[in-house]
Amino acid sequence: MAVGDRISGWVAATGQPMVNAEAGLDLFDVSAPALRAAIAAIPLDRLLLETDGPYLAPVPHRGQRNEPGFVRHVAERIALVRGLPVDELIHLTGENARRVFQLTRS
Repeated sequence: MAVGDRISGWVAATGQPMVNAEAGLDLFDVSAPALRAAIAAIPLDRLLLETDGPYLAPVPHRGQRNEPGFVRHVAERIALVRGLPVDELIHLTGENARRVFQLTRS
C-alpha cells in the first residue's frame, strides 16, 4: 500500500487492506497497525458496521459464535481509534446504513 492510496475497506482475517475497492470493514484485530490506519483513513460518511463473520466475534466474545448484538463492541473499538464518542459513531454509521440501503427511520 502506497502513501496516498485511498483505503475504502478491509477484508477480515486476511490482514490485507482493500485499496480503491468497495468493501465493508470487519473488525478483526484493532491492535494491528495497518488496521488502525485503515480505520482512521476511511471517510466517516463511507463507514458501516456489521458482525457478519459467524466465527470472528469481537473481543470480549472471541471464541463464541458471533451475533448482531456484538456490533456495539465493534463500534466501541472503532470509536476509540477514531477519537469519537461511541454514540456519535453509532449515529453516523446508522445514517450511512439508512442512506446506502435506502432505509427509513422507524
